[in-house]
Amino acid sequence: FDAGFHTSSMAQRNQISVKAAEDSDSNPKCPDCGGSTERKDGTAKNGKPWAGYFCLRTAGLQRGKGQHIPIWINDL
Repeated sequence: FDAGFHTSSMAQRNQISVKAAEDSDSNPKCPDCGGSTERKDGTAKNGKPWAGYFCLRTAGLQRGKGQHIPIWINDL
């Protein structure tokens, strides 16, 4: 708690992600806004792996609701 407020864990993760992206020049810039991106990967429901770089400026928005288009990595 700080002055009666507490920071959510999601906000803390976003701050850490933004800091990590700012420190790394290896991630490509967002093609929509030129902002920093972070690399994410996982496995789709059909079992296929996926990976891409996602804009940190629109990280809190839902797909189709203002989130910038990711840069997909097709090397998997």
